[in-house]
Amino acid sequence: MAATSHLYLLMIFHCSRFLYASHDFRFISRRDLETSVTSFFHHGTVSYSEMLFDISRNEVLVSAKDAIFRLTLNELYLLEKTTWSASKENVSQCVTKGQSEDLCQNYIQILQKKGNKLLACGTHAFQPQCTWRKMENLSHVTEWVNGIAKCPYSHCRIIQV
Repeated sequence: MAATSHLYLLMIFHCSRFLYASHDFRFISRRDLETSVTSFFHHGTVSYSEMLFDISRNEVLVSAKDAIFRLTLNELYLLEKTTWSASKENVSQCVTKGQSEDLCQNYIQILQKKGNKLLACGTHAFQPQCTWRKMENLSHVTEWVNGIAKCPYSHCRIIQV
């Protein structure tokens, strides 16, 4: 009887380990993600930072270094890309002050919707700038605004504990 109960317990232990490992709801394999996740990447674009979901238009806006993208929400199909780079003068001045050329770009850090307008703010070579744009035409700037106290100077984020 004792040998039978040990065998029975061993079988339960072995089966429970197998069931737990194969059905652990907390674990999602990379293969599972790759089949169910849509991704977006634009060649030559780096430092994606902010996303703004516009549910009413079924769109998502994504900011990056020197660019803003407008995508469909479901398929992440590119509807529009607008380029917003720091001026050569600002980049030159920034580099002269000791920053690297990579840091002296326009990292768009803020995307905020108000009605059918978009407030976009970028680091603009350590001289923050903001623009108001039309949601349906991101390249159309309706107003320039000083970005100091609205946008960080640098795209580097420091978290202090």
